[in-house]
Amino acid sequence: MNSIKTTIYLILFSSLYLPFTATKVVAEIPEPECVSVSLLNEETACGYNCEKSFDGRQVACAEWPEGKCEATSSSVACGPPAPDNWQEKYESSSNSERDRDRDCDCDCDE
Repeated sequence: MNSIKTTIYLILFSSLYLPFTATKVVAEIPEPECVSVSLLNEETACGYNCEKSFDGRQVACAEWPEGKCEATSSSVACGPPAPDNWQEKYESSSNSERDRDRDCDCDCDE
């Protein structure tokens, strides 16, 4: 009788708990954005979390989705630098045509 109860508990535990631990959420790499400023020289930056300086003359973007950019009156700084493995938490680029071609999606003068 105890072995039947144990078996039932194991089945219930594995059916309720294990699916949550085995599930891995994978998302596509977010689409980078391109931002331009056009005064005397048109400047374009492509990446993530782009910001323009308060005077509108400078623009910069982070090189990965978790990077941040902060603007001042005349400049923009972005960081931290992307770690080598930042893409590992996203879907493999070989599985997504958009990700495979994402470097071609944005015409930047970098």
